[in-house]
Amino acid sequence: QIKAIFNTVYISGDINIFWLFIFMLMTAGVVYGGIKKGIEYWSKMLMPALFAILIGLFIYSTTLPGFKEAAKFILYPDFSKLNAGSILSALGMALFTLSVGLGIILTYGSYMKSSEDIPKTSLIIGGVSVSVSLLSALMIFPIVFTFGFEPEAGPGLVFQTLPVLFSKLPGTLVLSTIFFVLFIFATLTSTISILEVLVSNLIEVFNWSRKKAVLISSFVTFLFGIPTALSGSGSLFKNWKTIYNKDFFETLNDLTADWLMPLSAFFTVLFISFAMKKAFSKEEFSKGTTIPKLMHTWFFLVRYVAPIAILIIILQQSGIINLSKLF
Repeated sequence: QIKAIFNTVYISGDINIFWLFIFMLMTAGVVYGGIKKGIEYWSKMLMPALFAILIGLFIYSTTLPGFKEAAKFILYPDFSKLNAGSILSALGMALFTLSVGLGIILTYGSYMKSSEDIPKTSLIIGGVSVSVSLLSALMIFPIVFTFGFEPEAGPGLVFQTLPVLFSKLPGTLVLSTIFFVLFIFATLTSTISILEVLVSNLIEVFNWSRKKAVLISSFVTFLFGIPTALSGSGSLFKNWKTIYNKDFFETLNDLTADWLMPLSAFFTVLFISFAMKKAFSKEEFSKGTTIPKLMHTWFFLVRYVAPIAILIIILQQSGIINLSKLF
């Protein structure tokens, strides 16, 4: 029944367009408030609450029969599944999770105080991101194995498995409502960050007011979001799934995570390594840090290891080279 409801909503283009409009309205409202009164305020309010609920649900998931199987599925490595495609997908997911290749880190970095410890902050962000990802997986997948769902990724995973968990808990309606409201706001923090990149550039390049930049960028973003909202209904690009074996939303998701973000990251590291002066990078890296010696390791990784690794994976995925024997 839960899966049927999800599929009904997914193929309802008018419903999706309505919620796209509402979501863009909320995103625009927060971005219009600026960094301190908008983005920072709501992030500080909502993310700790979501994290607290996540920990509570994880604790409950440890009591489910499928927890041991889920832990093995998540933590036990299966090297037979390791190939260039899976590595590229992991790279895309890492870039997406850390907002690398989207311009978000670049934009928010410009708002940081010059005394901030960049290496320390980066390590904390990476550590928290990995911890929350593992916690989320160990919360969701025990439900998957306990109640017989397929252990596959996709937008339906959260919206099909968590309702089953909530139905087993006391106060189902209240708890599930609180969680999904907070989940929506957690998603909102991502859309806020993405829109802020565009808005901040419009303000700086064209000298627009924040109001004008927010209104125009959010309206254009809404228009570009309509094809994705209609992808499940099949009313737009009717033969898309027949040709590409996936709908427009899935195609756009793969294009972004597997291609555009890795390419963006590739050209970013090239710019940092060769276009920016090393002395300038060293000065910015060393401000406020207690571990300035990491600069040399970081610069070596950014100039040599990162671009070569990203390029090899992209070339393998595109079929230009074939490293299947090594993987």
